[in-house]
Amino acid sequence: MDIDLGGPTLILGKYMTPVGQFVSRLHPTWINKMPDSPLPYRFGVTPMSFLGAAVQHAVHLGDRSKLTGVGFIGNGLGVAENGAPSLNPRPEELTGSISFGGRLGVFATPQVELGLGGVASPYGPSLGRWYGTVTADAAWTGLEGVDVRAEYVHSAWQGGGLDAMWTQVAWRMLQVDSIRWLEPAVRFGWAAGSTFAEVEGFEDEIGPPATVQGAESALTLDGEPAYEFCVGANAYLRSNVVAKVAYIHRIEVFQPTVRLQIAFGY
Repeated sequence: MDIDLGGPTLILGKYMTPVGQFVSRLHPTWINKMPDSPLPYRFGVTPMSFLGAAVQHAVHLGDRSKLTGVGFIGNGLGVAENGAPSLNPRPEELTGSISFGGRLGVFATPQVELGLGGVASPYGPSLGRWYGTVTADAAWTGLEGVDVRAEYVHSAWQGGGLDAMWTQVAWRMLQVDSIRWLEPAVRFGWAAGSTFAEVEGFEDEIGPPATVQGAESALTLDGEPAYEFCVGANAYLRSNVVAKVAYIHRIEVFQPTVRLQIAFGY
């Protein structure tokens, strides 16, 4: 539920984690330029959503620049058997603690945005352990139909941590009437460190978690970084219907694949 306070907006209930670019803005299938999520989110680098409250506001700094901000509190994290945080805890895993964080964004121009965000939460039976994530992101839409995004994420918890990034360029061919429905896209991703002990909760949000070749599960990258390269094309059949095809190559994660997807928006 969103409540307009005549300036700031208050959000109550379940909301997408409002840090970075992907989770809060791009993850729906009809918005995402690729058939799946960027490499960092295949490992579960940050909670996808919280149950709680958030306040967001924007202030104009001039005719062409703007400052945006959001602060939030929400449910705490669970803890897995090996002591790692469970980012999407089941109700029985909740300990009564809270998570908190926020994001500050600057539109230097209407086409250029820079952002910094973070999430922190105590977890564990004694709540003596801390999980934290810091994000830095950028977006550029300086040419008609062109969308450039980049995001860096650093997560840390007791006994583990993960550094990851992704960048993406998409170009909707609006300049050519005969192919204005076509949108080529390219994405690159990188991740290094440890992944979380329980990532099956992400399947409802973004699909099955990534697995490492030669490993029984996605618990660790064993010191070897993972990379992804994706190239695809989107066909906008209607304003709210898009068909996608993409070649996805993830080194140290799984074999190259070709994915097809049709997404419906509203």
